[in-house]
Amino acid sequence: MEHTPDLLYMIRARIDSGKRKGAPQLTKDRRVLTKAEAEIVKLRAENAAFKAALEWHSIDYAPKDRRILVKAPSGEIYVAHWVSNALTGDEAWLVSESIDGVQHIIYAVEWREI
Repeated sequence: MEHTPDLLYMIRARIDSGKRKGAPQLTKDRRVLTKAEAEIVKLRAENAAFKAALEWHSIDYAPKDRRILVKAPSGEIYVAHWVSNALTGDEAWLVSESIDGVQHIIYAVEWREI
């Protein structure tokens, strides 16, 4: 994709220089170029959104309605979901639960999408 701007520049330069013969072909070339530029803008926005989803964020803004990746203060990373202890009111990120009901929780510092 890095070569795409150079390719578009070359196509636009060729169109603008008038090397193409005939107005209908020039109009068609401009339409194709405009569509290509619009698609590149769309793909860049999607790429930016994808990159943002992969970045680590402050745990203060973590969604509590689904599983996410969380990072412990030690740097260890877990898949976890938010839990609340009905008896104590404590809240934390549940990373696992053993067969006897013991829950393993962490107090995460960062989160990101899975």
